Amino acid sequence: MVASNQISAITRRAIVQALPAAALLPLASCSARLAEPAIGSSILPAEPLAGRIARLARELSDALNQVVGSKWFATIYPSDYVEDPVRYADLAETLDAAKTVSMDLVHAITSHCAAYAAVARAARQAAVAIGLDADPSDCQRLEEATQTERDLFTALCRYPARNDPERHDKAAYLLGFCKGDELESEHVVAMLEAMTSTLPPARASRQRFNDLGHQA
Repeated sequence: MVASNQISAITRRAIVQALPAAALLPLASCSARLAEPAIGSSILPAEPLAGRIARLARELSDALNQVVGSKWFATIYPSDYVEDPVRYADLAETLDAAKTVSMDLVHAITSHCAAYAAVARAARQAAVAIGLDADPSDCQRLEEATQTERDLFTALCRYPARNDPERHDKAAYLLGFCKGDELESEHVVAMLEAMTSTLPPARASRQRFNDLGHQA
């Protein structure tokens, strides 16, 4: 009887003393499972920069396929390099522009050609007038025609060719016009500026792209 009471007391005391530890066992076991990596799991390394760029480019390419009505492409620059780093353009129009000479260059060449012919006419009139009775108005017309031709020639030198056909036509005209003569320094500077200039942002193309609406 005594032995039974002692065993019962010890058992109850042991149970009471063990309750706090027993309550903490599941928490400790859970913490251990969280602290230890699961079998077969590992921490994924950071995505390489080149891989991230390629992934985002593919996503953009897939998104452009969803544009209805025409094909567009995007040109992307570093965001700290230009004011508007993402630019859109119509693919068909861009390919056509790469093969054709724009009317801007045609106008620049024909305008200078006409101005040069006007200088020749004014020079002949001034020469005749000098041989007879000199007329100040003839000399004035020659001076004005010469200045106009000079301004148009500088504008032509400064024109930024967009593609190979434009570079060819511009160079062919300038070579034919300047053959045997030396270019003045301002014309050389204008041509170098044209070679290093960049085309302005295609804001009209961007607006057209935005006007397509939020197509799914």
